[in-house]
Amino acid sequence: MADLTNGSDRLGDILVRLKAISRPQLKEAIEKQGEKGTRLGVLLQEMGFCTSQQVTQALSEQSGLELVDLSNMKVPSTVLEFVPREVAEEHLVFPIERVDNTLKLAVADPYDLATIEDLRFRLNTEIASVLADPGDIQGAIERNYGVSTEEEAL
Repeated sequence: MADLTNGSDRLGDILVRLKAISRPQLKEAIEKQGEKGTRLGVLLQEMGFCTSQQVTQALSEQSGLELVDLSNMKVPSTVLEFVPREVAEEHLVFPIERVDNTLKLAVADPYDLATIEDLRFRLNTEIASVLADPGDIQGAIERNYGVSTEEEAL
């Protein structure tokens, strides 16, 4: 597992350095965060100050996790079987490949260690996390798993 303490910078500082947001926007979001208790990245997006992709890029820098592009990725069904669609959707994760006893898993939140540990236990396999944009993970789930049971019901 990657060392998630690599980045000493805070998410907001990284976004300012990447010129995704300005210092005044960061200050405004931090003030609002105190009132709402929402995660800063989510709040900055809700306020229209930056995009999901910019937050994901900053999270990659902060966490030290590799950033992957899932937009055109096709994964063999033998890999998809390790993580049922419902689990992938619930936790916003996507299995990419399995090598030996390690499953490479794209995650939207590099700091959701409880989910990673839960999946490691449930799947009885090591997990190597990489980071992907939440929208890309949802798109990969839809493309690779096929029609969901909710869509079938309709």
